[in-house]
Amino acid sequence: MKKPSRSRKSSNSVFQNPAVIGAIITGVVAIVTTWLTVLPNLRSQRAQGEEPTRTATIEAQPSSAAGVPAIEPTLTATPTLILSTDTPTPTPTLAPVSLNCLERWIIVDTAQLLTEQEGREGCTASNYRGLGFSTSAEGFLVTLNKFRTLGVFGISTPLPENAAVIRLNVKVRTLYTAEFWIGVANSRNPQERDVMILAIDPEQVQPGGMRIYFNDLESKVFAYPWSDLDPTGGLSNKPPYDYKIQFTVNGGNVSTKVNNKLLDPQVVNFPKYLFIGFRNKSTVNSVTMNVTAADLKFEIRK
Repeated sequence: MKKPSRSRKSSNSVFQNPAVIGAIITGVVAIVTTWLTVLPNLRSQRAQGEEPTRTATIEAQPSSAAGVPAIEPTLTATPTLILSTDTPTPTPTLAPVSLNCLERWIIVDTAQLLTEQEGREGCTASNYRGLGFSTSAEGFLVTLNKFRTLGVFGISTPLPENAAVIRLNVKVRTLYTAEFWIGVANSRNPQERDVMILAIDPEQVQPGGMRIYFNDLESKVFAYPWSDLDPTGGLSNKPPYDYKIQFTVNGGNVSTKVNNKLLDPQVVNFPKYLFIGFRNKSTVNSVTMNVTAADLKFEIRK
């Protein structure tokens, strides 16, 4: 008679429970996926010198069928933002030129090469004695006595970009032989083409009177007697003669007002320079002059 065989009891180990094994696999996969995502960011931050702030959080998952909770750790990297504290350097802009100083003005002397005066910070006065030029708080002054050199002499400056209106005042105390010029031109030398000159006549020609030259500095002329320009209506017919001058520039068109009287408009091929000075054409008489230009102002077209 055979002895009854003893059957082995099946093991109750948790590792033979399919639900437990699935939960473990899920947790391992989650951890590996998280590290594969975070690790490149950590390397990038370390290469850039940043120290990330690590925050570990644990999220509880619902219990498995076997009562074993599935735990998924999550590692989150929060980079530290570094803001630049550099202060931008402003771009310097040049202030408009002044008639109280020859800084940034070009000296025009047709008997010599054109030169440009060296700028001096804080300049309040300067002079160019060879041509009788000087500056002060009153403005740009030309004083000459027995001057005989032929040519055009003065100061020139580039017009500000988009300059629409140019204003200045001129006072003539004495003016013999030479014409005093105020004008706009396409070149810093007003003897070249594309120019409009407002010329104050010497007293031998027409005391206090004016004329306009444009392009041709000899023949194309518009003349205006002092009686048409006198702001007092004829009460002031002797020196000094005062002129409030305004040029309005619109492309190639230049309109001129003197003492609020509108003169004949002219066409200049986009003027780029302002000129103030005088012209001497006489081979007989010497030049005597005492003229001041002041209160130069520009209005910019917006």
